[in-house]
Amino acid sequence: MKRLSRTFFPGFRIVDLGGGVGQWLEAFCKRGFKLGYLVDLEFEMVFQSKKRWQSQADVESLMGMVGNSENIPIRSQTIDLVVSRNSMHMWSDLRKSWEEIARILNLGGTAFIGRGYGPDLNGAIRESVKTNRKKMLEELGNKSAEPPSPPCEEVSRVCSSAGLEVREVIPDGKCYWIFAEKKTILRPEL
Repeated sequence: MKRLSRTFFPGFRIVDLGGGVGQWLEAFCKRGFKLGYLVDLEFEMVFQSKKRWQSQADVESLMGMVGNSENIPIRSQTIDLVVSRNSMHMWSDLRKSWEEIARILNLGGTAFIGRGYGPDLNGAIRESVKTNRKKMLEELGNKSAEPPSPPCEEVSRVCSSAGLEVREVIPDGKCYWIFAEKKTILRPEL
């Protein structure tokens, strides 16, 4: 959030891809961003996010929609920032997903996509969050291991081929975050 707050200002349009119940989008709105879209595969997550937003007066223009990373239901070149935490390793087609992110981003738009608890999160807080999350998943009966993250070198290559310039790869414990910017508009081959 700290890295992004230096880059963006209120009024920018944001997509939270695989955003669950919309906590990231809420955090941006509390910092002055007023237009955001949550895209998640699960109807229940979108429903819960909308329910949460109804009770918050400072969240004016948030929209939730069912969709996936390979076919984002948003018009081309209309978004300034795409964020996604803890979903990239679940995308079925990494190349198509990054092409979709590039498609919806405006020229100069940014993608901040990663896995972990945030590169700027204090170590003690990180461990507390991990412990509580593990306990919650066990209570829910979800003990299955998630797939590993794709190698950051592969993601960097895919970003470049989609028309995004990787500005930074940020380590986050055993994971990483990709901070990329759309520098060009790729034309489809004829």
